[in-house]
Amino acid sequence: MPDPGLPQLVLITGAAVLAAVLAWRGMAWRWQVMMVCAVWGLAGLSAASWQLARAPATLATGATASLDGVIERLDGRQDNRLRVWVRVEAADQAGRILTGHLVRLSVRPDMLAPVVGSYLRVRARIYPPPARLLHGARDYALQARVRGVVASGYIVEIRDVRAPSASLPLAVRLGMLRQDRADRIAASMDAPAGGIAAALLIGDRRYVSEEIYDLFRQSGLAHLLAISGLHMGLLCFGVIAFLRLLAALAPSWACQVPVHKVAAVGGVVAGLCYVLLSGLSVSAIRAFLMAMLILAAWLVDRLGLTLRNVGLAAGAILVVNPMAVFGAGFQLSFAATTGLVIWFETWRHRTGDGGVATPRILRWAGDLVMASLIASAATTPLTAQHFGTVTPWGVLANLVGIPLTGIWIMPSGLLVLVTQFLPVPRLAESVAVALMETGIDLLVGTAALFAELPVSPLRVIPPGAPLLVISALAGLVLLCWRLPRPA
Repeated sequence: MPDPGLPQLVLITGAAVLAAVLAWRGMAWRWQVMMVCAVWGLAGLSAASWQLARAPATLATGATASLDGVIERLDGRQDNRLRVWVRVEAADQAGRILTGHLVRLSVRPDMLAPVVGSYLRVRARIYPPPARLLHGARDYALQARVRGVVASGYIVEIRDVRAPSASLPLAVRLGMLRQDRADRIAASMDAPAGGIAAALLIGDRRYVSEEIYDLFRQSGLAHLLAISGLHMGLLCFGVIAFLRLLAALAPSWACQVPVHKVAAVGGVVAGLCYVLLSGLSVSAIRAFLMAMLILAAWLVDRLGLTLRNVGLAAGAILVVNPMAVFGAGFQLSFAATTGLVIWFETWRHRTGDGGVATPRILRWAGDLVMASLIASAATTPLTAQHFGTVTPWGVLANLVGIPLTGIWIMPSGLLVLVTQFLPVPRLAESVAVALMETGIDLLVGTAALFAELPVSPLRVIPPGAPLLVISALAGLVLLCWRLPRPA
């Protein structure tokens, strides 16, 4: 199917604008709802058409080419093969179509110690992005194109490596800072704690070995290795709590200004710095947008944790990158968040608990169990669809792993981050590192315990799109059953 061009884009955009105008010209509210849905649908088609029209062309076939370019990103695994994302600046005849675009090249760590921002001259075997194998399967070639990646392959020969220049773009400089901090954090602890700490704090998984990642995946704790709402919430609201504590030390000043709003602005700044440092993954951007919407609601004295804000966060991501909707990260992240927010809104409006005062610790434990059940139920069908496995012990594992991460590992991790960017005594840095390393060791032990249980993981047949839609609708009906009706 050919990519949509300018005529299709203009037609879809015009239809969206027309639907928006008609929706607010005296229509009944039912028709307005339908037209608003049509506007959002057409806007999505328009954004997707624009993204596809701007996607670069790829190689027609495999080739061996000489490439010169700058390393913009780095991923893969330090114990196996690293993968460098090179922005090609010059190429021979075989790779001339790659000039100005990204190429992903794998390399052994003993062959090259890549540094983000460095200039690389190599000879590589390159191939076009792989096409889908089966009808209905994920189109990795299209996903690569919309990210600007026109080829992938492996390095055959390294001809020259130069240090980073002083005129690199901001995104590349952030990548250099991210790699440097991840290397320092990983080196400050023994394996595997150092690699997990770098993944939790920076979003860099190069030092997480395949064996350790399999333990987390089989136990249902792999989501803890991706920067998510848990990490972003602890950072933003930890900064807010610290700023409010400082304000409490000056009561005369605190009585004259809205301290909670000033602290919220500080939380926004901290969250923005964190998401830029973490590499702008979908889960990190979603968590940042949700945190920012909650804090923005605080600033205007509105409720923050609402389903409306979940929709706004999803819409903001899809306007910029419509193809993200097909990714497992986007679907899993928003499925869990939507389920949890609907549950929160439902039970926030309950009338009471029968006059019996429930101890706070029991309420917290009950909420933790319910949140783990809802998140697992919301993501299990999608996990089965994308990976062909489910983790029967995931709920129990998360009942241990989430509190351990939220109460112990991440607070001590924030102290480790502070020691990375601020001058602190050596003793304070050592204490923060030791606290986080001990917590991570306990988390690894938890993952190993549940990964060794029977049928962990359980291999299943992907349910397919019809069953996913049915399960999503059934889950929404169950969660929304007790939502208050508007007057």
